[in-house]
Amino acid sequence: MPEEEDREVEYRFQIAESLRLRFKVATTINKTNMKDVLLEFIEWYVGDRDNPPDKREQRKRR
Repeated sequence: MPEEEDREVEYRFQIAESLRLRFKVATTINKTNMKDVLLEFIEWYVGDRDNPPDKREQRKRR
């Protein structure tokens, strides 16, 4: 993808409330936030990261 202006865009999707709550709790326990975890996963999924996000990695960064 060309590295022109890489502006941020909003992305919305629907998720079961119970899954969102479990995700929120997990990110809080790991001292991170849902946005950062999702961005890291997406970066891994498209090939910008060598390894998938790791909960322990999250803890070390904070």
